[in-house]
Amino acid sequence: MRSSRKFSFGYHPVTGKHKVVNIPCLRDLAAFKAVQVFTLGDDKAWREVPVLVQGSCNLSSEPLSLNGRTYWLTESFDRVMALDLNDERVTSFTVPSVKQTGPIPAGAKWQLTNAHGNLGVVVSAAHPYEAAWERVGVWVREGGGEQLQWSPTHSLTTTTRNFWMVAPQLAYSGGCILSASRVEKYFYFYSRWLTSLYRHKGSNSTDDRRKERTTEKTELIMSMDEKKRPNHHFCIHGDSRASAQTP
Repeated sequence: MRSSRKFSFGYHPVTGKHKVVNIPCLRDLAAFKAVQVFTLGDDKAWREVPVLVQGSCNLSSEPLSLNGRTYWLTESFDRVMALDLNDERVTSFTVPSVKQTGPIPAGAKWQLTNAHGNLGVVVSAAHPYEAAWERVGVWVREGGGEQLQWSPTHSLTTTTRNFWMVAPQLAYSGGCILSASRVEKYFYFYSRWLTSLYRHKGSNSTDDRRKERTTEKTELIMSMDEKKRPNHHFCIHGDSRASAQTP
């Protein structure tokens, strides 16, 4: 049985301790019974922390440590696992109900994110009518005490080409969220990578029950132009046209 592992580095604001969490992600979808924890300055070896609730780990989604807890998504994207970095108990809770945006395709991308200090979930799914676009929804877990609830905060439609939502720091000041893209631009003798960072500004939905922000404006924050080494050489033939030949 092959397995993989996910690691997360967390800090608890009360104890002041830093911990590394080692999460086994089993490829056969079986639930695991323990995670490993290493406390910096205290431990000399990994310690096993029992997982008393049923859970698993998804290989395509990264864990996130935030506000004294380490979070990760289960294999089927139906629950969020949470390890308290103080008492080291593992609990779980359901993911946000995203059905209101339509059926979520099996190939949808899920990721945990930090949205202004709160736990967030970003779900990216193919647009039902436009193959070159995808729909992105952001939900944030808000509230106090035991009354934490998921709230939809942003929705936008983006191109699927070389595009991704920024993680783990998703949010930007002024209620914006961040995305990035990387596009290869070809010139005669070489190509360049153009990496760009964007912020998406939104306005509150007219539906007060959802408090969702639909994207109205996308602004470029910064871009970086990186030259690649030549990977082709060009020959001029008798018809004066340039053709690329791979060495």
